[in-house]
Amino acid sequence: YTLALRRSPYVSCWSQGPESEAMWRLYCEGNEGVAMVTTYGKLRSSLSDPNLLISPVRYIDYRRDRLPGREYIHQLIHKRIGFVHEREVRVVYWSRENFHVVGPHEEEPHSEQSVLVPWDIERAIEHIIVSPFAPHWYPETVSAVLKAFCPALLERLAPSELGEEPIF
Repeated sequence: YTLALRRSPYVSCWSQGPESEAMWRLYCEGNEGVAMVTTYGKLRSSLSDPNLLISPVRYIDYRRDRLPGREYIHQLIHKRIGFVHEREVRVVYWSRENFHVVGPHEEEPHSEQSVLVPWDIERAIEHIIVSPFAPHWYPETVSAVLKAFCPALLERLAPSELGEEPIF
């Protein structure tokens, strides 16, 4: 039953707060990446699927604190206190259609690697920031991809402030 629960949700993770050098290093291996900047309100209004939950992650000390309820969703929006630096917000897709407990004579079902959720990206995204550690050619490549697939976001492309010279 627990394994079936773990296979059924899909999660998209976002970080709250200002741009962070630590987050670039943790989640942008290879120095080639972008960060999409939005607000909680814009993210919520750009996603209309009723199977979605959008929630800030709550960080707890698992040795001292308990989850507030027994429902599985509480496990999806809580994390160990050691990850508090991520300031995470999760978009969770969970549907009973994805939930299947494997019987004693059944094979493990093939699970999808992703689900398609309608998302109004132009409405949601305020800026797209290029990694401060990206090679010199990378911003031009990102620009070309935006021009081909979502030209409306091209004017929202920006370099990272972390790549600028300090003012002192």
